[in-house]
Amino acid sequence: MGQEEYCNLGGDSIKRPIVVIAIGYSIGIIWGLYFHFSIVLFYILIAFLYSVKKLLISKKRKKFQLFSIKRYVRYIKLFFTKPIICLILFSSIISNTIFIFQESRYNHLYEEKNIKVEGIIISNKQEREYKNRYKVKVLTVDNSTKYHATQIYIDVKKEVEFQYGDKVILQGEFQKGSKARNTGGFDYQLYLKSISIYGTLNVNKYEIVSSNNVTVLEKGINDVKLAINQKIEGALEEEEQQIVKGLLLGDTTVLEEDLQEQFQIANISHVLAVSGMHVVYIIMGIEIFFRKWLGKRKVKYIMILAVIFYVSITGATSSIVRAGIMGILSILSFLVYRKKDIWTSIAFSLLCILIQNPYAITRCGITIILFRNNWYYLIS
Repeated sequence: MGQEEYCNLGGDSIKRPIVVIAIGYSIGIIWGLYFHFSIVLFYILIAFLYSVKKLLISKKRKKFQLFSIKRYVRYIKLFFTKPIICLILFSSIISNTIFIFQESRYNHLYEEKNIKVEGIIISNKQEREYKNRYKVKVLTVDNSTKYHATQIYIDVKKEVEFQYGDKVILQGEFQKGSKARNTGGFDYQLYLKSISIYGTLNVNKYEIVSSNNVTVLEKGINDVKLAINQKIEGALEEEEQQIVKGLLLGDTTVLEEDLQEQFQIANISHVLAVSGMHVVYIIMGIEIFFRKWLGKRKVKYIMILAVIFYVSITGATSSIVRAGIMGILSILSFLVYRKKDIWTSIAFSLLCILIQNPYAITRCGITIILFRNNWYYLIS
């Protein structure tokens, strides 16, 4: 690949600072997920124990010991120098502080079960067995603006329909989602957090205040998504529609449970998760069809725009954002005549996702896009 095949963090200087920052940032979030106190206290404890050890242990030369902890710590220092350790500590403290603040904010929001919400519809209808579901960007709750820009699901009766961009006032019972009751069980509340949703409002009263409360770009992207759905519905049978929508748009909400189970049994359910595979197909398609007319460099700009557009119409989930960022960085490296660094691309995409939503760490995977001889290979 014209570069090192491993991720070298050591040396006198930090060769891949983005990778180091991403490691530290992830450590801080993971600590926050499993421990309910600041990581700073843990670091203070480690520093205290290290100081005590320095005072108590004699400096006399000791005989060789196969299981000497001190000797193996020296080997670790070859990879983790002081600048790297300091950067990891600093980034982990920042991410852990942000996570604790966000967790505290989440726990104190929507404390009342019966609430009045003013917000904007930011999704199309998802048909459920007995109700329709929409995603709402919240503006106020019970006339308080402290909930600004949070997102929730709303469930309404089948006969009630909203349009993308409608500004609505809703009243109903709010639920944050159930936590895992058994060890290793499905934690629905954590799942909602990972997709930036604070909970679900079961609506019993509603009022449409106005329409088209979105930007022209947002409306245009949504119109394209609706047009694609209509084309699929007009050309295919119902079961085929479900599969194609899942493959192209990552919309698994339309899949029946039996069909999802069949994909799982066949071990191909990953193809329904819009990710690196889809980005690679887009890049390959543009490369094949447009390179002759646009040339080697100009076609790269079309690739970047196409990837950004595809990420937008598929809902910008963690997997597609990760793959999109990595694909764009790989293309940009060609445009600016720089060598590609896969580890930095992975770390940068991870940082972008976690800064936007720390809980997304529970959904992050790794997709590596390799460019060789103008062809694109996917490693998942």
